[in-house]
Amino acid sequence: MTSHGPAGSTPEWTYTSTVGADSTAKAVIRVAGVLTLGSALLALVLPPKSALTGQEALWTPAVVAGLVGLGCALMLLGPRWLRTTAKVDNDAVLLSSSGVRTRVPLEEIESVSNSYLPSGGYGYRYLGKGHRGFISGGPQVDIKLKDGREFTVSVRSVPEFCAAVKAAKEQHETRLSAQAKPPSRDIPS
Repeated sequence: MTSHGPAGSTPEWTYTSTVGADSTAKAVIRVAGVLTLGSALLALVLPPKSALTGQEALWTPAVVAGLVGLGCALMLLGPRWLRTTAKVDNDAVLLSSSGVRTRVPLEEIESVSNSYLPSGGYGYRYLGKGHRGFISGGPQVDIKLKDGREFTVSVRSVPEFCAAVKAAKEQHETRLSAQAKPPSRDIPS
């Protein structure tokens, strides 16, 4: 949790939980990248021949370039896509995984609790009508909204995340109620 802001003001703070995939999942993605690069090398060494002319196919360089690009992307960038971030700030909970981002305003959150739903895999998931998942293994929380929607999110620590959302909601409600009160006017007697 990070606090910052001028003295005497309501502190601006955030809580961020980032969960990455386990080493096995990362290894599988990297092996897929190596196999893709191997396919590109094989296409260079043993280029396909045209069935009609018996000459090397004209599309071989494009396929090799595509396979090299895909292999490098899998090896270098693939494991980064297996990460889930849940950030709680003064106004909202920000969720992201596999390039998908969602902002959930604090006033829309009804409850946050430990998730008992077994959701396998990694990345952004459709888990049923109105239910989305930001999954990357490990402990998960369920964020239920007042309109019935629900998010299941991987977090580093369920108790810490739930406490951060509770504290942020309380601070947000206090700030909103302070803004809603009309200023008192002292009338001299």
